[in-house]
Amino acid sequence: MKAAQIDRPGSPSQIELVYVPPPRDPHPTEVVVEVARMGINGADVKTLAGWFPDLPYPRGLGREFSGMVTAVGSDVVTVKQGQLVVGVVEPAMQEMVVVDQHRVMPIPQGLSLGLAAVLPVAGQTAWEAVRSQDVHEGAVCVVSGASGGVGHFLTQLLIDKGATVIALAREKHHERLDAIGAIPLGWSDHLATSIEKLTPKGIHHVFDQVGVPVIEAALELGVPHSQINSVSGFADWFGVKSVGREGLNEIAMEALARMIIEGRLAVAAFTLPFEEETIQNAFTSVKHGSYYGKTVLSTVEIDDKTWMAGFKDSPW
Repeated sequence: MKAAQIDRPGSPSQIELVYVPPPRDPHPTEVVVEVARMGINGADVKTLAGWFPDLPYPRGLGREFSGMVTAVGSDVVTVKQGQLVVGVVEPAMQEMVVVDQHRVMPIPQGLSLGLAAVLPVAGQTAWEAVRSQDVHEGAVCVVSGASGGVGHFLTQLLIDKGATVIALAREKHHERLDAIGAIPLGWSDHLATSIEKLTPKGIHHVFDQVGVPVIEAALELGVPHSQINSVSGFADWFGVKSVGREGLNEIAMEALARMIIEGRLAVAAFTLPFEEETIQNAFTSVKHGSYYGKTVLSTVEIDDKTWMAGFKDSPW
């Protein structure tokens, strides 16, 4: 089977699509899944860059997937053979995976393989980050990386709670952020000043996906450490919170699915075939924030590379 791997840290051009042996038979509490979709996340870009030096090389990439169960262990009770499922495992960017039964679940009713595959990492991370803060109606929040996978979920979850969201993102994504009810703000060398002009009465919470400049600006504006949550990898430097997802939370997944189906959560994704060149290009795009929302790889033929779920009368 084909798998995306790297043999050393570096640039996206070092990602190779290699042939590896098919999965072994599942242990009693494991399942084998034929993968259809794989989401690319910021953590995958960090793996490529060498952020996790204790992991051996060559190493696979990816953390989330959707697909069909092809085999189950003797003690598995959560899913059945032939069922469409979504889950988390490392590595996930390969044609088949073996995964513990508690890290996979049936795709929530009403979701496609593509929609399901974008939720386990980015969706859950956003969900848990919001839960880490007591966000009340009328609260003013700042979300950095608001156009990215986690950020575009976070922004909407906060708006759904009645918060005002200042969405930090590249200018090319401002129209879309404005369409979902956020206040877009571009990056600048004087970030604290730019934010303060939009909210002179102060900020209640900051949700960071970027790192140092955002946390520094938040502290400069007097936001308490406990009301800053950063999943950028720099939280410990500043003593702020770092709450994200752990494993697969079925309650969060079902709640996110309901919000999508009810039209309260819009999902954007750019889908590319699971081929070496396109994988490399996809990682480059995620690294530089080129696409709005999520980037997904597909092992099966796709009809429409760009899709938006929940964006009614959208201008793009």
